Amino acid sequence: RNLTLLTAVAGYALSKRAESIGIGSLGLYPFPDNNLAYLKEVERLITEGSKQRLKVEVPFFGMEKGEIVKRFSKLVPLHRTFSCVNPILQNGKVLHCGRCVKCKEREEAFKEAQIPL
Repeated sequence: RNLTLLTAVAGYALSKRAESIGIGSLGLYPFPDNNLAYLKEVERLITEGSKQRLKVEVPFFGMEKGEIVKRFSKLVPLHRTFSCVNPILQNGKVLHCGRCVKCKEREEAFKEAQIPL
């Protein structure tokens, strides 16, 4: 998934002559596309393929979700973020299901940061 996200954003960023793109990966999960070596290799391939240097920034790498919520909740409307594997449609709105692993992780992060959802 990270490769798809990064290459999609890279195309747009390169067209705007951006010098960097970012991804919110925490590096906490054991997926093959979720480590610094992999992300640096994607950065290298994008740069090589485009002949334009494009840095992949990973500002939250190594942080816990609760720490991110606590640190940035006053700067960013995190209550408006969305991370649900099985969203539901209710009255024309897409909502969190409240049951999937991503919903539980999000709830736990807000609880840990003592920030109401």
